[in-house]
Amino acid sequence: MSTHYSQLARITFVAATALLSTTAIAEQTTEEVIVLGEKQEKNIQDLPSSVALITADQLSDSTIQDFNDVYARTANVVSLRSGNESLFAIRGISVQGLSDNPNSFTAGVTVDDVALDNLSIRYGTMGVWDIQQIEIFRGPQGTLQGRSSLAGAINIKTQDPTYEWGGHAQVYYGSYDTSRFSVAGGGALIEDELAFRISIDEHKSDGYVENTTRDEDDYAGFERTTYRAKLKYEPAALDQLSALLTIAQTNNDVGDNPSARTDDPYSFEALSDSDAYHNIRNDSASLNVNWEFSDQLSLTSISTYVEDDYDRFDDYDSSQDPLGIIDQTGSSRGYSQELRMNVEVDNWSGIAGLYYSENTRHAAWILDTKYAKENAREQAYTAMTGPVAAGGFGLDTATADAIWGAIPTLIDIYQVQDSSYHIDNMAIFGEATWKATQRWAFTLGARYDREKQRRDQFTSTDVTTVTNVPPADMLLQALPSTSAEDVDTEYDAFLPKVAIQYYWTDRINTAFTAQRGYRSGGSSVNFADGRIHDFDPEYTWNYELALRSRLLDDRLTLNANVFYTKWEDQQVDVSISGDPRDKYTDNAGKSKLYGAEIEVSAFVTSALEIFGNVGYVKTEYEEFTLAVGSDIEDYDGNQFPGAPTLTSTLGVNYRHDSGIFVSTDVGYQNAAYLDNDNTRKSDAHSVVNAKLGFEQETWGAYLWASNIFNREYVASSFEPQSDVGIQDYTTAGAPRMIGGSVSVKL
Repeated sequence: MSTHYSQLARITFVAATALLSTTAIAEQTTEEVIVLGEKQEKNIQDLPSSVALITADQLSDSTIQDFNDVYARTANVVSLRSGNESLFAIRGISVQGLSDNPNSFTAGVTVDDVALDNLSIRYGTMGVWDIQQIEIFRGPQGTLQGRSSLAGAINIKTQDPTYEWGGHAQVYYGSYDTSRFSVAGGGALIEDELAFRISIDEHKSDGYVENTTRDEDDYAGFERTTYRAKLKYEPAALDQLSALLTIAQTNNDVGDNPSARTDDPYSFEALSDSDAYHNIRNDSASLNVNWEFSDQLSLTSISTYVEDDYDRFDDYDSSQDPLGIIDQTGSSRGYSQELRMNVEVDNWSGIAGLYYSENTRHAAWILDTKYAKENAREQAYTAMTGPVAAGGFGLDTATADAIWGAIPTLIDIYQVQDSSYHIDNMAIFGEATWKATQRWAFTLGARYDREKQRRDQFTSTDVTTVTNVPPADMLLQALPSTSAEDVDTEYDAFLPKVAIQYYWTDRINTAFTAQRGYRSGGSSVNFADGRIHDFDPEYTWNYELALRSRLLDDRLTLNANVFYTKWEDQQVDVSISGDPRDKYTDNAGKSKLYGAEIEVSAFVTSALEIFGNVGYVKTEYEEFTLAVGSDIEDYDGNQFPGAPTLTSTLGVNYRHDSGIFVSTDVGYQNAAYLDNDNTRKSDAHSVVNAKLGFEQETWGAYLWASNIFNREYVASSFEPQSDVGIQDYTTAGAPRMIGGSVSVKL
């Protein structure tokens, strides 16, 4: 662990111990927070689930700019990309899992009741403006969330309209020509009956990567905009009824990911010769209607619609040589309907609901690149030496060797792929809690999930290399393939949950929970031959102990979870040959993981708050053996890629009556393997951030800095698929960034 982190930890611990032990007790207490992600409004201190909750005040007090920053400050949650993507892992499980399942991720992200599509989760990096709270659930959430919650779930709630007129705005400017303008506000259109809120967030930057081949200093830059409008209606004539309409649009126009040359990643220089961009637009609408029949019974209807459109152009080989490009488009259209009933009667509380969603996706891409002929050696020699009756050329080995030698090392290929998916998902779910005594509470829940999928796939591969050696050219023209397939699949899953909770006092309770989560099955395409392969759902069983406590007259909150998870029928990519395209997804893995999270927040005085968290997770493949061509890869006993065993954050907020505000935090993450072989690693690192400001009732001015000590570390890297010299395959952590901002409240 770094010197900076150790020093700050020691100072903070000594100060906290001394101050908390004095009789000069603070008047400030930790805030009671209501969690919404389990479809029932519950105090976080009564919730056995492991939830990291970030409030609007915590977001504004910190240097957090987007969700990659949120992940970096959350125990047992890590960002898997630094920069223009927003992939993450929860408790060591990547949101993509061990395979590229296009139909489902291992964790879902919901914004104002709208479930984001995989495209938006991966490329639609979100800002944190005008957000009420972020809830990160660690561990399976299958009973209430369903298909995409094997590892956890993220629930985001933005600010709702109020009947009081008001608003707030901010502007800031920082390193690398980074600027941001944000505004939000609204009020009553009809007193105590109809209110609105509008939010605008525009964020852009040149980024910190310079492309020296193209002489572009904004190669990894971005422009992100979010527009949101909300309308709340509570008719005076029907005081039991309330409705909330939300309409939002997010545009992410970003350059290449901030990968740099592998031989000098901290130069932040990219060599790619091609233009690069990833553009995604998300449009969504949701209507939440609630009818309270009584204090004990309510009915909620949630209707959503979402559209995603994606456009990508990239340098396929990531080198300064013109060896290939990829041109990709994608779109998604989906809607959902949920009906649920909430009940609270005497010592019983519960929820029951029905859910239906329909999603249609389309993806197309063109790959124009150089292809290493060694990847096709097995296929080529089978064709050359195979008997004529079986479709081969019937050549002897010497002749085959001569023809093979006439073919250049790199072959020009042009591949076109077009896929469409249609997914119907239906579920019935319920959960009930019985408060048997003042101390004991028992919870039982279950969900039955059923899904139908249809996939249409077209793949065409052409070889454009010509050798002017007739036998060699005949072989090259025998390698291309064209295929078209249609596949229908159907899956179902039963997802139970049981929890037992014991209240030692009204401020301390412990709980045990067992819950099943799953990720739906689907179909994958072997891009080498265009064939479709089905695969089944994968499942986790999670066993968890929880502690919830509020101590020292509610000035100290200490929460902890300890977990053990079994992961079965893992969806993994199975390689057929040395060709990186020659693979498909199958259920061929079994793993386990265990660990803990501890989160603490303490008000030492009314002006001084100390907060921190620690996450530990140990991941292990128990059964994961793959045949790669003639080789056997045995990953048994290895750790998951992108799964650091230790993550932690320690921070201090100080707010004086005069208006002076200081916030600082340091985050630590130890090294993590970056591949299943456990041969490549990221760097262990600690990053220190700080924010200094002067605040008055209606305005504030701030200076901020992230990665103050300019810590250099490798965040991720990829193994090159071809030998073409130096390539942009390493992503270093973001360098030091400084800036200033002004905020205004109306």
